[in-house]
Amino acid sequence: MTLWQIWWIALAVKTILLPFIPITPDETYYLAWARHPALSYFDHPPLISLLMKTALPFGIRWPGVFLSHLGFIPWFGILEKLKISKKAQAYWILAILFAPLTGLGAFIITPDVPLVFFWSAGVWALLWTMEKPGVARWAVVGAAVGLGLLSKYMMVLFFPAALIWLYWESQLGQLKKPGIWLAGFLALLIFYPVILWNFRNGFASFAFQTHHGLSSGSHFKWNLPFEYVFTELALLNPFFAGIGLWVIWHHRKSHKILLVFTAVPFIFFFLTSFRARVEANWPVCAYPSFLALAVTVVDNPIEFEKFGVWLRAGMRISAVFIVVVISHAIHPWIPIKQDNDHTFIMREWKDDVTAVKDLHPLFARSYQIAAFLSYYRPPEQEVFKLAGLDRTDFYDFLKESHASQKGYMILKADDRLPEDISKHYDFINPKILPSHLLLYELVPKAGT
Repeated sequence: MTLWQIWWIALAVKTILLPFIPITPDETYYLAWARHPALSYFDHPPLISLLMKTALPFGIRWPGVFLSHLGFIPWFGILEKLKISKKAQAYWILAILFAPLTGLGAFIITPDVPLVFFWSAGVWALLWTMEKPGVARWAVVGAAVGLGLLSKYMMVLFFPAALIWLYWESQLGQLKKPGIWLAGFLALLIFYPVILWNFRNGFASFAFQTHHGLSSGSHFKWNLPFEYVFTELALLNPFFAGIGLWVIWHHRKSHKILLVFTAVPFIFFFLTSFRARVEANWPVCAYPSFLALAVTVVDNPIEFEKFGVWLRAGMRISAVFIVVVISHAIHPWIPIKQDNDHTFIMREWKDDVTAVKDLHPLFARSYQIAAFLSYYRPPEQEVFKLAGLDRTDFYDFLKESHASQKGYMILKADDRLPEDISKHYDFINPKILPSHLLLYELVPKAGT
């Protein structure tokens, strides 16, 4: 089976499965952003909201799934330029389709989708540019990086990765030419709306992401690096991870660009893991290059004889895992506790949709609940999180989140309301919703 045949079959399978996989609260949150266009947002840059705004008959997810699938195509070019065989490329696309974050994860539309696409496009453009450096080619690199920055702040790691690779290839002389500086200027120009939004809002998003990812505590936490490493090894698939690490150790100079664009994200987040917990998906942009390194064993008969069985075993295990998770998401059948079932919340809150459908204005205690309920309501009856509850998020920057009239409020039974909330509102006539959340009538206190 050819590379393109696998690509088209996988896209068809994803398209068929999409309507059956329940929408997640995070996806509805990004859809809420699309209803309120802005230069940027508190949690992330704005490109995910533009992606969500592209509604198609297939549903809000399909543009993101298609973009994710398009992200494989730059790698076809990269692997071709690196003279990796068609057989090895077929192993690569199967490995990445079966990896949890790039295969199963591609069904869930998050900022990682455009990030990985533009990171991949940037790596291809950089390799293409260095074949025949010129201003026009460097502009393509800059555009890819800029759009990646509009996707997720993680794209900033592209800059050190590119410089390290240029140094390793003895190409730092490019810094004396205008092309690379044009690329940097163009990337920042595309990213300018995010800078402007942060300037107007006290650099709230930059501060949040820096604290969230780099400094959640003042002391080293020695358990977190181990947790990070073992999580990434599991998500890459232990078989693929073992092969990839073996290739890096024995052939680290063979495909320098793959090694650099793998190592920079993984090492960066390993270092930050001493101060804060790293979420499993953060280094996802390194996955395509790491798996590309792993499949290079296919082109060495001796190594393939040794590792071919590992590759095939990894494929089978990952395929079974994806089938199990997708089937459980569509129709729950695995006997696990609700607290450990990440698909349960999608079904639990769905039962509340009918119970509150006629209530307006309606507010919620968290951005997840507000966005999830809004997904099933007309735009004029959108649900908002009440400003000041939970952590700061997108809703705190909307005037609609500051209630000043009678309405309804969804809270947990054990919610402890901040003083500036409870002194302005009365919460009366509680009712229990199907999810066991509490519904109150929301009444502003006199004089507020």
